[in-house]
Amino acid sequence: MDNKRLENELSIAAREFQERFEAFEKAAQRLMVIMECMHQERRKEFKALSNDTQRLHEFLVQTMDDSGEIVEKCFGVRCVADREKIEE
Repeated sequence: MDNKRLENELSIAAREFQERFEAFEKAAQRLMVIMECMHQERRKEFKALSNDTQRLHEFLVQTMDDSGEIVEKCFGVRCVADREKIEE
């Protein structure tokens, strides 16, 4: 094969790799921003739950097992203030 042609192909491949890597970096940064926003929302929700001392909060969680079936689990969370009140 011609060395010049191989150098051109290598240059093209390197440029394509660089473009895809930069796109990946941008997508990863967007993903991190989205995840941080979701985490902040969760913190707000849990903070709101801890301010309500009279109720047991129930959550329904849907997960997918290895076989692809959706499994639902329900659990209750009593806020810390309620537990302390009960212990007194």
